[in-house]
Amino acid sequence: MRRFTLADVAGNLAAVTSNGNIELQRVGKGRVQARSSNGSIQATTVHGTAVLETTNGQVRAGNVEGEMTATTACASITLTDVAGNVTATTSNAGIELQRVGAGRVQAKSSNGQIRATTIHGTARLETSYGQIQANDVDGEVTATTAGASISLADVAGNVAATSSDGNIELQRVGAGQVRAKSRNGRVHAVDLRGTASLETTYGTVDARNVSRRPDGQHGRSRDCPG
Repeated sequence: MRRFTLADVAGNLAAVTSNGNIELQRVGKGRVQARSSNGSIQATTVHGTAVLETTNGQVRAGNVEGEMTATTACASITLTDVAGNVTATTSNAGIELQRVGAGRVQAKSSNGQIRATTIHGTARLETSYGQIQANDVDGEVTATTAGASISLADVAGNVAATSSDGNIELQRVGAGQVRAKSRNGRVHAVDLRGTASLETTYGTVDARNVSRRPDGQHGRSRDCPG
């Protein structure tokens, strides 16, 4: 497969190919766009906003000074050291985020896991059939999956975690409100700050060291049939 490499470009940049990989190094003072229909995109040291789009290739980016939008299908996304807001979207593959965000981080996969570490701002993490793991988040977290577990740790803001068929693990989370709901899994929570609503239909609820719980709000585990 052909590879297109652009390096040390001071101005705006647009790179488009229909069947090749794109590699960017030390580019952009304003807006950087890269698009491939069947190849990977890799960007290192972007001085501005980056929009990276492909359909059948990995997207990898590091050391981005502005906002980042990464989109692909059937391949993974890996983003590290992004100073601005982040939007990452893929299908049938995972997303990994490290040290990203300045206010808003969104990650969505239709069939892959999401891992996020050191997030600055609010994080919305959503996948259909994959695990969600997030830790060291200084804002709110909303985590939703349909058929796997959720693990959240060291979250400074409110937490909303929902899984239809997986366990939910919470450690040192929440400054206001913590909500966790599973239909067919265990809910385990340790060191919660704020109010807590923990619920599962066919599993157990285990909560320890909850700093505040309002009247009428409690953990619930419904009895199994039979």
